[in-house]
Amino acid sequence: MIRIISVREIHFLKPEIGNRFELGYSKTFVNNANIYFSGYYRRNTDDIQSFSTFHSVLDVNGTQYTDVTLTQRYNVGTQTDIGVSIFGSVKLDDKLNIRTTLEFGDRTTTNPALPTVSGFNYRANLNLSYQFAPTMMGEIFGNYRSSQKNIQGDRPASFFYNLALRKQFLHKNASLGITMANPFNKYMSQRSTRYGESFNQINIKEIPVQSFGISLSYKFGKLEFKKGESDNNNDPQQPTI
Repeated sequence: MIRIISVREIHFLKPEIGNRFELGYSKTFVNNANIYFSGYYRRNTDDIQSFSTFHSVLDVNGTQYTDVTLTQRYNVGTQTDIGVSIFGSVKLDDKLNIRTTLEFGDRTTTNPALPTVSGFNYRANLNLSYQFAPTMMGEIFGNYRSSQKNIQGDRPASFFYNLALRKQFLHKNASLGITMANPFNKYMSQRSTRYGESFNQINIKEIPVQSFGISLSYKFGKLEFKKGESDNNNDPQQPTI
């Protein structure tokens, strides 16, 4: 059996130095639909990641443990990301609005003492909002992120979704909202691997993700915007890369 132990040990990390270059194009159509496309290149030197080492015997404050995997944060090397991102928004009619973001890229991590690791990854999200009535709106949001290779194994994929409903009343000064996060899945199961010269490790996590909420809000007074504060409201929403 391999034990996983957290040990406080003083070691100094260098700051990550990142360079990012991005070229994008956006277009708005006559029906208020818009699209944003970009290509990006990122390079981090002294990239900070978790790194595990195996110890047949590990001494911690005078207590000896056997068969221990010790995980700490280190400057593991250089990480390079090259990819594209696409954001789109379209209003199909007066009630239904659709927004989505797609991102595809390749990530490479290099370290002089370890083999180079490279892997394709992607992310996608979808947002649907529907106006049931002038004072009632519903929304569905889902996000998926693929698994990602790292210098010692892989990071697990993840998926979550949210449902929301909002009702306005008292001349739209008050609103009642109901939100549900992953209402049909109590836990998100994640399986990741980690390996080294003398160990292979599999981690399985059951993360609680289900939640329900109710919010009540009331607006006092009058809210005014000065000219220029909302000039860019119709610009396409650019994805966070």
